[in-house]
Formats: sequence, C-alpha cells, structure tokens
Amino acid sequence: MGVSEKLARVLSTAFVPGAQFSALVLEVRTVGELFVSSGQIVACDPLVCPETKPFTRTVPIGSHPVTVSIARFPDGDERIGCAMLKWNDSPVTDWEPALLPGQDPTKLKTDEFFAYPVDAGLGCFMDQDAAMLLIRRMDELRDKDSDSNYFDDVLEAELNVNYKHTRDWTNHHPVPDRPHNVIIFSSGDGDGRYPSFFGMASGAATCLVTDFCILPG
Repeated sequence: MGVSEKLARVLSTAFVPGAQFSALVLEVRTVGELFVSSGQIVACDPLVCPETKPFTRTVPIGSHPVTVSIARFPDGDERIGCAMLKWNDSPVTDWEPALLPGQDPTKLKTDEFFAYPVDAGLGCFMDQDAAMLLIRRMDELRDKDSDSNYFDDVLEAELNVNYKHTRDWTNHHPVPDRPHNVIIFSSGDGDGRYPSFFGMASGAATCLVTDFCILPG
C-alpha cells in the first residue's frame, strides 16, 4: 500500500535544499550518522516511549546519515518538518507506510495513517540495541534519584548546542563509550502524532522518513 500523491510530493520535495512550500523555505542539514547494529529501527519520542517496538522492515547494518528538513517561516521561526535516515542513494520512486508488528495498512481509511505519539516535543531514530541502552540508562538514573529527569539532567545541555527558536537536535550516546547512538530532534510544532514512511526504489527500501506534518502539500 503506497501513499497519496499529495503526501508523496511532500516527502519527495522535503529534502530538496531551497525548496519552497507556500511561504516556507527549506534548509536541509545532516545532523549525525546513526550506528545500526541490529537493522531494527525505532522511531519514537525517546523520553516518553523509548520502549516502542522497531519497524517490521529492517535496514542495512552500518552507519547511515540522518538529515533534517528545516522549514523557515517568514517571521524567522524555524521548525523541523521531516527527518530522514538514508542508506541508499537510488532515487525514490514510491513510498510506503513504516509499520510496527500487527499493523495492517489495508485497514486504514483514506487520509488515515499509523503514527507515533509525541508528548515531550521530540522524535528520534535509533537502533533497537541503542534503545535498550537508553532505557537502561534512564532506569539507572531513576534508581539513583527518583526525582531525576532525563531531559533536565542529560539531554537539555546537548540539545541547546544546536538550538534555534524553535528547533534543536543532538547525536546522543546513552553510554558514552559505546558506538550506539540516538539521533534526537524537535518534532515540528511539538506534541502530536507523526507518521513514518519508507522510500522505495525497485522494490527495495532506500530511506526512512518521519513527517512532522507542517509542510503543506
């Protein structure tokens, strides 16, 4: 099951530097290389739902770039419109929903989509192995101090390095001496539900994109 022509246009244009969506102008920036050790990719709000299951479609093991599409508004405000994990440069010819176990796209109605919930204003890409390390570190901090807050105690300083009103990102290593990382980025307008899609070429996936639903079709 593919996506609508309108959504396909958004996903295909979102990573063209300088592209315009109505009054929005796009900047595309690489924000890190994701270390993929299992091939199982998790996209979620890393502070609220790090235990989210990985997508059923796997990706090649290795290190792959993550880019964000930054939408600049006329008043200077900036938002991350889409984020992409890419492992193949073949041109995308089709898009399909990124599915979790048990999700059936044939049961979706027109304009419905599967999406992950965001309640901390952040999204991410991470390998399942990195997710396990993130959960373990969060648990360890809570065991030491029940009042600990992973955002305040760990992430905020990292995110502030790349902060500009109103977007940020970081290449976070839950365990500093391990290669497993979590590429974290602000989620468009903030909290909500956001879908992800695999870009396809000749029947094979080339990239994974999360759409934060701010780019008009």
